[in-house]
Amino acid sequence: MRTADLKALALFCMIVLLTACSQAEDLVNNPGADLRFTVKEFKKQGGKNCKDEPAEAAKDALPSDNLCARVKFIYPEASSALNPKLATQLNTYILTQLLDQIDDGEDAEVENATSAKTLEQFADQFIQEYQQEPNNFSNWELERSATVIYKTKTLLSLSFDEYGFAGGAHPFNGSRYTVINLKTVQPVQLMELLTANFESALNVEGEKVFREVRDLADTDDLEEKGFSFENNVFRLNNNFAVTEEGLRFFFNSYEIAPYAVGPTEINIPYDNIKALIHPQGELAEMAH
Repeated sequence: MRTADLKALALFCMIVLLTACSQAEDLVNNPGADLRFTVKEFKKQGGKNCKDEPAEAAKDALPSDNLCARVKFIYPEASSALNPKLATQLNTYILTQLLDQIDDGEDAEVENATSAKTLEQFADQFIQEYQQEPNNFSNWELERSATVIYKTKTLLSLSFDEYGFAGGAHPFNGSRYTVINLKTVQPVQLMELLTANFESALNVEGEKVFREVRDLADTDDLEEKGFSFENNVFRLNNNFAVTEEGLRFFFNSYEIAPYAVGPTEINIPYDNIKALIHPQGELAEMAH
């Protein structure tokens, strides 16, 4: 082989090596660079007399004509050509969370189907429980969904939501946020994103937004207005998500107020908490 050809081959190999190293470095800093999500849906129903669609069942039908339990799951399925292992891990995590209890508050009237390993098994257990209920004179339904809220280079925020009815006094619902570190595929806690002793300052900012959302004056007593916090002092919970604008927190029904008051969602802008964001943390890019 000629000297010129050897030099060209060496240069080509060097370019390939540098490209591979660059891609590997990019994946370290941005593991979900080409992460994509496709919305999937799973539905199943069973009972004494199930119609094809709930709308059809409700139209000109007596309750006894439509005794049915319906289950629906809507969720994102991850894919990635550059990081297929990450996509597989995320899909496993999402499935596990869908099968878990979405909200464990007083309104969680559906038992956690811990033995279910698949959506099909979960649906079968829900339908079987309905069929074994001696006084099931109404429909049961359960819908669980997972939604991508926001993604940074290293963080993925997801919302797991539930709505249903299982014969109680009223429907039940709940939402659980989770933030995943895409480097480790593990849930992230606030203490990993914010500076030490952030709690008091964050609660102050959170209460400002909370009072604005709930139309409360600065002098209004929380307990007198129907909200229940320990020692009547506002505190944020750990049900949070990272969004483009700020940190989002969600209080489920019953968590801090009666069911009739409903859930409460607040968003704390990054501009209000710049001093609390860890300069070397995964949230640092959002502080600029």
